[in-house]
Amino acid sequence: MSDYLRNQICRYFNTKEGCWYGDNCRFLHIPNKKPPCKFDDLTTGCCYGDNCHFSHDRTSFKSIDNYHIHNNHYDSMELIKGVSIQMFFFWFLMILSNIMR
Repeated sequence: MSDYLRNQICRYFNTKEGCWYGDNCRFLHIPNKKPPCKFDDLTTGCCYGDNCHFSHDRTSFKSIDNYHIHNNHYDSMELIKGVSIQMFFFWFLMILSNIMR
C-alpha cells in the first residue's frame, strides 16, 4: 500500500453514509476530522468558503501527525514526507498556472 495514500484522510469516513471499506480502507479514518481542502492554500482560496466539505484549518497536518504519534499508527516521518510531496505538487501547479497565463 502506498505511504502517500495512508497519509490522506478518508473523504467518506465522517460522512453520514460512512466509508464502505471499513478497516480495509487505504486512507486514514480519524473520527470527526475532515480532509484538508486542497484549494484553501491557493492565492484565490476556496470558492466554497464555510460551505466547503473539507477542512480549512491550517493545523490539520499537525493534528494528523499528533494523532499518529499518540496512537502509534506508523512513523511520523512517513507523514511528513507525504505532506512535503503534496505541498510541493500544489506549489508546482501554482507556478505552472501563473506561467501559462
